[in-house]
Amino acid sequence: TTLEGYLAYVIKPLDGFSDSFVFVLFVTVLLHVTWFLGMHDSAYAGILAPIREGHLSINGTAFLQGTALPYIFTTPFWVYFVILGGCGSLFPLVILLNFSRSKKLKDAGKVGLIPCLFNITEPLMFSVPIVANMTLFIPFVLVSALNAGVSYLAMATGLIHKAYALPSWNLPSFIGAYLSTGDLKAGLLVLGLLVIRLVMKLLKRTLEKSKLEKAAHSLITSLARVVMYTLLLLSAASALGIDVTGIVALASVLTLAVSLALQNMM
Repeated sequence: TTLEGYLAYVIKPLDGFSDSFVFVLFVTVLLHVTWFLGMHDSAYAGILAPIREGHLSINGTAFLQGTALPYIFTTPFWVYFVILGGCGSLFPLVILLNFSRSKKLKDAGKVGLIPCLFNITEPLMFSVPIVANMTLFIPFVLVSALNAGVSYLAMATGLIHKAYALPSWNLPSFIGAYLSTGDLKAGLLVLGLLVIRLVMKLLKRTLEKSKLEKAAHSLITSLARVVMYTLLLLSAASALGIDVTGIVALASVLTLAVSLALQNMM
């Protein structure tokens, strides 16, 4: 028995876990928490790159052989589906910064727009700043975790294809998502996640200008988030051939009831 064979035997049980839903969420949260504290995500490359690249090479071989692609957690999955516009999924934020009343934030948005389009967030991380800014801690970590969860489930259920190629990690996410999977639905999914994030930021800004109490702000924001992710899931279910007519009807009734209730609050 060679040393390489022994090591392969020892780490074999970890192979399945390294592509699990729990592992993907854990890695996403860990990298964003430590990035928030100032440690660049490249610090984990020595551990994660062999896992992601190894999965990608196996998927690429399976694609060429015409067999099922076994892995979800690959480098394209990470750069195109999880960190949309770089760590923290900051592309929607950089768009809004360009319309900020604060000169400092507006300048940060101008400087960070083009780099963010190509998945480079360092100009924003240190100019806004996002690093060590507790106001932005939860959205910085949570948004990418939601992206990871939604995208993982979409691939696991067969809604979109798994990645088998890495054109370039600097490609805009929605283009890279399509090219890495050969699936147009993958690009549309990424666009949907970006739109949800942008709409939520616009809604939050609008509510902050209104005269509603903070409790109402939180309620409306939470409801809007639930509605948009529900629509995304219903679209996914419909694409898989699941009859969602009854669910849509029920959701419409509940939405009407909530709308009537909110009128009294306003």
